Amino acid sequence: MTAKNYRSYFSSIIFLSVYSLLMSCNSTATQISEKTIYITIDDAPLSGIDNILSAVEEENVSITLFMVGEHILASNYHQEMLAKAKQNSNILVANHSNSHAHEHYQQFYSSSSGVLDDMQINNRIIGLSKEPFYSRLPGRDVFRLPNLKTEDPYITQQEDENERIDFDALYDHGFFLYGWDLEWSHETSGKPIQSVDKLMQQINYQFTNNSTQTKNHLVLLMHDQMFADHLNGKENLSTLFKALKEAGYKLSALDKYPINQNADN
Repeated sequence: MTAKNYRSYFSSIIFLSVYSLLMSCNSTATQISEKTIYITIDDAPLSGIDNILSAVEEENVSITLFMVGEHILASNYHQEMLAKAKQNSNILVANHSNSHAHEHYQQFYSSSSGVLDDMQINNRIIGLSKEPFYSRLPGRDVFRLPNLKTEDPYITQQEDENERIDFDALYDHGFFLYGWDLEWSHETSGKPIQSVDKLMQQINYQFTNNSTQTKNHLVLLMHDQMFADHLNGKENLSTLFKALKEAGYKLSALDKYPINQNADN
């Protein structure tokens, strides 16, 4: 082989190696970008609401904000925060009940008509008039969607048997109910339990092990009170947003969660 042929041969090897590496990197990026995270924040509006709205606007991400009617009506400021959230096209304002069951869940779910009334009252407070009504029930991790029906793994079998009729009745009245795949947990004080790094590890683990209700789609739960000023709430939430974007995940609101409208519930 001549010197010219050697140069041509090794140039081809280098080109193929670089091309293979680039394709591998592109494939990895594509795989991550196909994974979507739905950030959902419950119990709004509370002490973290202003920081939540600011972080969402500054980082330009989409979230779902599950709001409680009695929290909205508690002050003029909270009503202003509802209006501000509804003006942001990146925020899906959704129903988290009017009363939040006043934390007495078994009593709340003992009356199907009472549950329906409570949720419909909150629709009016928030201003939701068009089906489907994107919702999460207080104290319950259940899905009721055209193609996804799950029961709460954290309640007793007897509670589940008693409450299924409530969940099904809500679905029949136009409510799409969303549980969650992973929670950013908090102490009673509102202080987040996991660091952002730990939460990212848990998110990656769930995707790697296909541990979500819908493959490549993860619903992440957190709560408004975690993002109060005294807990460095805005900084923590912004750090999470940045970490998720840098990892290549897509962030969407729940109105983009995959739904097969022709499926049987």
